[in-house]
Amino acid sequence: MGTVTCDRCGAENRAGSSRCFSCLAELSAQSLQRASADYVPMDRWAFWSLVTALAALIAYGAVWLVAQVLPAAGPAMAVVAGTLLLAAPIMAVVALRRIRKHPGTRSGARLAYVALIPAFLLILHASGAAFLLWVQRGKTQMAERSRCAVNMQYLSEAIRQYAGHHGRFPSADRWVKQLEADRGKERIRSLLYCPSGGDSSGAYAFNAALDGVPRDSIRDPAHTVVLLESSRGRNAAGGPELLPDVPRHQGGDNYGFADGHAEWLKRRQNPDGTYAKEPAAEVRWEVETREPEE
Repeated sequence: MGTVTCDRCGAENRAGSSRCFSCLAELSAQSLQRASADYVPMDRWAFWSLVTALAALIAYGAVWLVAQVLPAAGPAMAVVAGTLLLAAPIMAVVALRRIRKHPGTRSGARLAYVALIPAFLLILHASGAAFLLWVQRGKTQMAERSRCAVNMQYLSEAIRQYAGHHGRFPSADRWVKQLEADRGKERIRSLLYCPSGGDSSGAYAFNAALDGVPRDSIRDPAHTVVLLESSRGRNAAGGPELLPDVPRHQGGDNYGFADGHAEWLKRRQNPDGTYAKEPAAEVRWEVETREPEE
């Protein structure tokens, strides 16, 4: 609102006053008319942009509190906060454009600028939080991939040692039971779990092409797959067709090889964007036996 200047003492009075608060003289009609002419209405977009920015601040803070008490309501609150967060600067920009387009007829530019400050601060904070979540998710996926590779390596080494003790690889239809008998049931069961998914009773499958094959007959054990990731459950056996439709570990899978080591390999993609049931690197699925020495 504007002010009214007293003609008698010169004091500034609030618009709408009939008497001067200083000298108690009655304000003249000319003074009231000048005050009315000087008054510039506030642009409603500027006012509501500030209200929306303050509401976004409250909603953004409430997201963290609600997530602790009612985790199920957290996503809904995040949507509300995000909507308000985007609406506040848009409304402030509209208000500034309206004020500049009609100079002298609208006020509220300061409110619009004030509304931009918390909006941009929240956007910056939200962007930083999203980046940190993305980094943390990548670390979690890498940790799960590493844990799966460790399990795969222990199992591959157990299979290699089983083949060394018995002269041949386990049977495809009971390879888990044979490893349990050789290494202990609890130990083998603890290694059959992949933290990124799969059946809890068994997340890996045995390469059926090695069913009972003599250990010394394999020509290239470092590239011959003995274990692969699978969702077929306990004691699964087969070939690359058992690989999950979508790789569990950042676009690839862990594989165990006949020499006892495990390795992550990127999955090959089809032209339509789906994943092929085959790693991008060359590996051996069928057994290539050594030629007998003369």
